[in-house]
Amino acid sequence: MKVIIAMPMYNEELDIGNHLAKLIKVLKKDYAILILDDGSKDKSVEIVKKFAKKAKIILVQHEVNQGLSTTLNDIFKETAKRINEDDVVVTMDADDTHDPKYIEEMVKEITLGYNFVVASRFQKGSKELGYPKYKIFLSGCINMVLKILFPVKKLRDYTTGYRAYRGSIIKNLVRDHGRKIITAKGFAGLAETLIKMRKYGLKVKEIPLVYRYDLKKGLSKLKLWITLKEYSKLIIKAKLGLLK
Repeated sequence: MKVIIAMPMYNEELDIGNHLAKLIKVLKKDYAILILDDGSKDKSVEIVKKFAKKAKIILVQHEVNQGLSTTLNDIFKETAKRINEDDVVVTMDADDTHDPKYIEEMVKEITLGYNFVVASRFQKGSKELGYPKYKIFLSGCINMVLKILFPVKKLRDYTTGYRAYRGSIIKNLVRDHGRKIITAKGFAGLAETLIKMRKYGLKVKEIPLVYRYDLKKGLSKLKLWITLKEYSKLIIKAKLGLLK
C-alpha cells in the first residue's frame, strides 16, 4: 500500500519548514509527500527543495498563481496518476496548523475499511487553538448548514482540508470530473468535493483534531465575505442540480 501526503502551498515561507520537519519525523519510509506550489513568490519553493534532499518529496509548480480551487484540482489529478485504488491519499494544509501526528491513525482507519477519514474540529476532544472566535462561530454555522442540506452519515466537518481518501475515491473524482472536481472559488471547494463524493457510498470516520492555528506565522488567506459568498453560490447550485 502506497501513501501520499498531498498539500497545496502558496507563500508559506514562514511555516512550511517547521511543518515539513514535523512531517518527515513521523512519516514511515514508504510514504511520499506531494506539494503543489501555486506560484509562490517568497522562499517557499527553496525551502521545500532543501527538504527534498532528505525525504521523498514530489514538487509540482504552477508558474503563476491560479488560486486554491485550481491547485486542489491539480492535486487530485497528480495523486490519481500515482496511486492504485487501495492506496491512500492524505491531504493537509502547509501552514503548520495540521499536526502530522494524526496521519498514522487516519491511514489505519482506511485499512480497516473506511474510504474517507476526517481530522475533525467537531468531535469530542477537538480543539481550535488560537483561532479567532468569530471564525469558530462562522465555521460551525457553515458546517451545520451543510450537514442539514447534504447529510453524510457520521460526517460533521465538511470544510477541513485534513482528510484521508482511499485511492478509489480520488480516481473516481478524476474520472467523473476531470479538472473540474472543484468549481467553487477558495475554501468552499472543500465542501464541493464532499457533495460530489456522496454518490460513491462514503464510509466515514472522524477523529478529533487539535487545530494549531496558534502556530501559524504567515497571514491568513481566508477572505471572509468572499468565502461566505462562495458557500452561498455552491449551496444554491447544488440544490438546483447544477453541479457537474
